[in-house]
Amino acid sequence: MANVLPPTYRTALARTYMLRLLVVGAFVIALACAISIASLAPAYIASRTILAEVEQYRSLQEETSEAEQRKNAVVVARMVRTQVDALNTAAPRYALPVIEEVLRDWELYGEAIAITSIAYDRVSREVRFSGEASTREALSNFVATLRANTAFREVSLPVSDLVSAEEITFSIVATDVR
Repeated sequence: MANVLPPTYRTALARTYMLRLLVVGAFVIALACAISIASLAPAYIASRTILAEVEQYRSLQEETSEAEQRKNAVVVARMVRTQVDALNTAAPRYALPVIEEVLRDWELYGEAIAITSIAYDRVSREVRFSGEASTREALSNFVATLRANTAFREVSLPVSDLVSAEEITFSIVATDVR
């Protein structure tokens, strides 16, 4: 089919056709963006809400953990102080220097070693203490520190206490040289 329109009308018609294509294309792109936003907005809002809840839960968990650790430290300190006082009244001349040596060595290991009980036998001159160590390495280092201390003639730790790698319950016997 031959185009019999004059050239001015043909160019005007081509411009109108291109303008209509641009308008329809822009409308399609705008519609696609609107659909995308409408479908992604709820997912984005839900993910932000979940993220806020997770962050709040994590902060509460950290606060609870820190409070529990402080509480446990206070309880252990009270237990040790009570046992030291009991030992001091039972055998003040013998027990106190030995227990002070153990506690001095224990301070080097802070949170890695927790001493839960102390007993002093005046006859055998042995101090027995038990507790928990966070790792085998921390327990080994603590025993090595006690063995290096000249206040003790002998420090023994049962090998069975070294079976676990973490959260080790131990019982150590140290013989006083005084």
